[in-house]
Amino acid sequence: MHIGFDAKRIFFNGSGLGNYSRSTVDLLARYAPDHQYTLFSPRPGSRIPYTPPDRVQTVFPQGLAAHFPSLWRSYGMHRSIREQHLDIYHGLSFWSPNINIFR
Repeated sequence: MHIGFDAKRIFFNGSGLGNYSRSTVDLLARYAPDHQYTLFSPRPGSRIPYTPPDRVQTVFPQGLAAHFPSLWRSYGMHRSIREQHLDIYHGLSFWSPNINIFR
C-alpha cells in the first residue's frame, strides 16, 4: 500500500499535530515496512529537528509553485498526490487538497 501524508505539521509544528504526525510516520515505517510512505511538504527545510526514516519519500512543490507554498497546497498539491499513485492520503491538518485526487 502507498500512503501519503500532509507533512506541513511534521516539519513546521513542534507540538500537538506535529508530534502526532512524526510519531505516526516513524511507527508505520518501523512496524509496517512493506508499505510505501510519501510526505507532501509545502517547502523544503524544517523548523523542527526531524529527519524522516530512510524509506520515507518527501515531495515538495517544484518550479514556480515552490515560490508559492500556500497556493501549491490549495491548488497544486493534488497533482503531486495523483502522480504518486497513492492508495490512501492522510490529511494531518484537517484539510484535503481536492476530493477528486484519486480519479
